[in-house]
This record gives sequence, C-alpha cells and structure tokens, in this order.
Amino acid sequence: MEQTVEREMIVIENNATPTKDEKTWAMLCHLSVFSFILGIPIAHIIAPLIIWLIKKNQSQFVDYHGKQSLNFQITITLICLIGIVFYFLVIGSAFFSQNFGFIRIALMSLSFIIILVCIITDIVSTIRASIRAYRGEYYKYALSFKFLK
Repeated sequence: MEQTVEREMIVIENNATPTKDEKTWAMLCHLSVFSFILGIPIAHIIAPLIIWLIKKNQSQFVDYHGKQSLNFQITITLICLIGIVFYFLVIGSAFFSQNFGFIRIALMSLSFIIILVCIITDIVSTIRASIRAYRGEYYKYALSFKFLK
C-alpha cells in the first residue's frame, strides 16, 4: 500500500495502516505546538521535538508527522522573527530621524500583517494537520522548509 503526498512518495512499512496509538501520537506532534500558551518561549518547537524524539523509531507514521510539525514550526518561527526584526528596524529608524512618514507607517503595518498572517496560518494549519493525522492520513504543510529530512 502506497500513499502519496504532493510530489513526495511515502511507503508504509508492512503495508499496515497506522494504529490508533500511532494516530494519537502523530496528532499530538501537531497539537503540542499550542504548549506555547504556557509561556515558555519556544515550547512550540520543544514539545513536538520531545514527542518526535521519543516515538520516531517506533512508528514511521509518527516520524513523518513529527518531522512535518517541526519543519513547519521552525519555518513559521523564522518568518515571524524576520517580521519582528523588520518591524523594530522601521520603528528604530523612525525614532532616530524623528519622522513617522507614510512609508514608515506602511512598512510597520506590513510587518505587523506578516506576523499576524504567520500566527493565523500556524493555528489553522496545525489544526488541519492534527485532524488529518488522527484520521491516519499523511499531511504536508503548504509552507515549510525541510530542516529535518
């Protein structure tokens, strides 16, 4: 049994569908990113990393979803950091020149929108991935660089 995920071929070992336990752990790889609510700065990366490291050798399904979750969270984090740095660079340049011109305000708004879109995309995509993992499907995030292969 073979399943494809957008130009990426994944072969399931022993032609077996994921067990309920595997589906649950795969779903938790995605849902654990919401642990940032606890106030730990990089919990959205640490929590799925811990689950993935513990379960990756026990299940190809969990291994796949753990990598997907981590790659996506790292990607989103980097994009948000770029937006935040850009935002503060624009604010800093405005304070030094003591001029909040239209272009600076537009650039500040653009960086704020980038950060907001990243957060919304993260929440929506994570929920979609969690649901798909619990259904036993392979899910590939639309926007994700491959840091872990």
